[in-house]
Amino acid sequence: MLAVLAGLLMVVGSLGSVWAIDQPAGPGGAPDPKSGPFSPSGFVRVVDGDSLEVLIDGRRVAVGVLGIDAAPFGTPCGGAARAELQSLVGKGVTLEDDPAVILDARKRRMYKVTAPDGRSVAAALVSAGLAKTTGLGSEAASLAALE
Repeated sequence: MLAVLAGLLMVVGSLGSVWAIDQPAGPGGAPDPKSGPFSPSGFVRVVDGDSLEVLIDGRRVAVGVLGIDAAPFGTPCGGAARAELQSLVGKGVTLEDDPAVILDARKRRMYKVTAPDGRSVAAALVSAGLAKTTGLGSEAASLAALE
């Protein structure tokens, strides 16, 4: 009887994992690295002054702007940073992997983010006084000079 119950639990447990495979990944999933800069298709949603949500490989992914930290949304500076980020990426973004930084503490996939006009999003936000540098990423030295 105990063996039958254990077998039944294994079958029921495996059904849950099959169901989970069919579900889209939630924000924070770390997609495979790309071979160079890429522009995700679909929407770009600005979450706060240093966070986006985009579709990568058909999955919704929380993206952090590598190299900066903006004030939290809900504060005057955080609201200004979010508005500026929206103006920079409203028509799309180009993302570039940095092999040294994949995820941050908030489980966001970190990328160097470039606006459609070629400007560095991190540099634009630091130059405007809306974000501070974290010292991470390939732009760390140039961002520190802007601060």
